[in-house]
Amino acid sequence: MNFKNLFDFYISNRFLKGLTFGYLNLIATIVVSLFLIPFTLSFLTKPEYGVFAIFADLMGWLSISGLGVSQVLASKSAQLFGEGKKNEITPFASTTFFTQLFSSILIILFTIYLILNPSVIVGDSDFTENISLVIFIIFSGFLINYICQPITVLLVADKQVHIDNFLKFILLLIQTSITIFLLLSGFKLLALAISSFCANLLICLIYIIRVFVSLKEIKFKFSYWDSNIFKYIISK
Repeated sequence: MNFKNLFDFYISNRFLKGLTFGYLNLIATIVVSLFLIPFTLSFLTKPEYGVFAIFADLMGWLSISGLGVSQVLASKSAQLFGEGKKNEITPFASTTFFTQLFSSILIILFTIYLILNPSVIVGDSDFTENISLVIFIIFSGFLINYICQPITVLLVADKQVHIDNFLKFILLLIQTSITIFLLLSGFKLLALAISSFCANLLICLIYIIRVFVSLKEIKFKFSYWDSNIFKYIISK
């Protein structure tokens, strides 16, 4: 097999492309982290960066409120894609999406509580001037990403992960550039909040467009919500 045949095989193989971009994204994330953390700490105090780290941990815990329904959709839709039954994915996708949407109410209530009571996180620190705005921006970005999860997993189930990994790599570069620019402009904690929000919003918009373009057969309507499917995805 000559080089041209190997290249053609690589280009046509989604798994290999997904693996390549996955490792590329992993390496880029490590390199960016090694650079960005000390760079960020040169603009923020350790307590300020610690507060941002706490927010990241809180968002990780809040993601549990989805009860793993998106992962169930990923598994079920991959099975249906493999069987050529795209038309049967719509009720599963709609039920999962609206279940995720309803569960996001917990995140909204928690965010409102933090905005009204930021001292729960920052205590009596001296950098509380914009902390409520920081909380609002960070958790709004997380909320957008959380609600979009059922849409995201459909692309993975349809074996489009190679595109996802490539887009995540590009998005990492964009988010890093925004963070650096805003830190240099004196935005401090707001820089991390704004760059995180922009990244979440941009990637979700891309996911939505890709689903509606490449998976036109799948609809997201509340009328497709099914109580039996709801019991199925919750039980899994």
